Amino acid sequence: RIKESGSGDIPIIFLTASTDSETEYKCLDMGAQDFISKPFSTPVMNARIDRLIELEELRRRLESEVKDKTLRVEDLERETEEMRSLTHKDALTGLWDRAYTESTVSKHLADGGCGTLFIIDIDNFKYINDVYGHQTGDDMIVKFADTVSGFLADDDILCRLGGDEFVLYIGNETRRTFLAQKAAEIIEKLRTTLLLPDGKAVSVSAGAASAPNDGNDFSELYKNADKSLYYVKLNGKNGFHFFSDDTDGKKKSSVSYAGAGISEIHEKVHESGLRKGIFHVEYSIFRKIYTFLERNSKRTPQRVQTVLFTLTSHDGKLLSDAALSDGMKALENAVCHSLREGDVCTELSDNQIIVLLINTTTSNGILAAERTASKFRSILDENNITGIRLSYDIEDMELKGNTGLEAARRKKGEE
Repeated sequence: RIKESGSGDIPIIFLTASTDSETEYKCLDMGAQDFISKPFSTPVMNARIDRLIELEELRRRLESEVKDKTLRVEDLERETEEMRSLTHKDALTGLWDRAYTESTVSKHLADGGCGTLFIIDIDNFKYINDVYGHQTGDDMIVKFADTVSGFLADDDILCRLGGDEFVLYIGNETRRTFLAQKAAEIIEKLRTTLLLPDGKAVSVSAGAASAPNDGNDFSELYKNADKSLYYVKLNGKNGFHFFSDDTDGKKKSSVSYAGAGISEIHEKVHESGLRKGIFHVEYSIFRKIYTFLERNSKRTPQRVQTVLFTLTSHDGKLLSDAALSDGMKALENAVCHSLREGDVCTELSDNQIIVLLINTTTSNGILAAERTASKFRSILDENNITGIRLSYDIEDMELKGNTGLEAARRKKGEE
């Protein structure tokens, strides 16, 4: 009756001894703003009344500012949606966060949609932060977001997952030619936009997975796109790769490089992770280098020494996980600081590092190994690390023939 009398905008609270949910629903359905059951607390009652009065004053103030009822409702809905969206926005870039993106992409796919998810990150970003400072890194992330946003269509979503990692979801699009062209354009544009204070260009890498072939929800697409991104990182960076180009775990197509001229490729080939000292590579790459040098030794007088460093406890037993971690860090540090940039190394196992000393005689190889061992012991002493023993074996590749590398791995397996 109050509402029918023309005073329907007066806020109403029901105070009742009835506590069942049906009565509460009935009161709220009639238009009540709140529902309080007896017995009640006076402070709670006053607090709820104060809250409703504040809301009513706010509502009336908004009504006085906006006369047109339809426009008022639209504005309120828009403001509500904007406030809701702010909780899902990245503070630095204003892009969507992971929760919103994961929910939206998964819902789109569950409703029968398709699309392609790219994971894109900035190459060597940690190095940029370490050398140029975090402010430069933040500025680069903002430039990245602004640049890629210019490529978005209505069905696309751009998200910052954290750090320098971004997700771009291109909705309702799985055409390879179109996607490859768009990826190449984005990477090339970023290459001309992301510039360090000294003017040097910064590259990005991207991995992609498409639904439904590569996954039916966000998590599956993300996992497969991340595998493709890792493949790009291992194969020179500054490019993109599609997960569906994999067959039985093997890549049947290489990374697609965007905007790379001969000078960029030259720089890419000669880049070694921005590290000084010995060339540290993954085992699969090390094996290829080993095979190349082995074959090359049959045509040239160049001598190559293979040195295997092994960590054990002083009694020859296996080390604990903590001691092994400390020991391998110290050994890698010693190898990198003691050997030349022209030499190559890799982790052969969890307690071994194998090194190729190129164009070196056996006697000089022993000197290099001893220098490394001495550096290793000094690192242990500086960090008060005890109980770790380092030993090494050295063999001339030419004399050993083609069994040196596999023999080392077999020896470790026997241990």
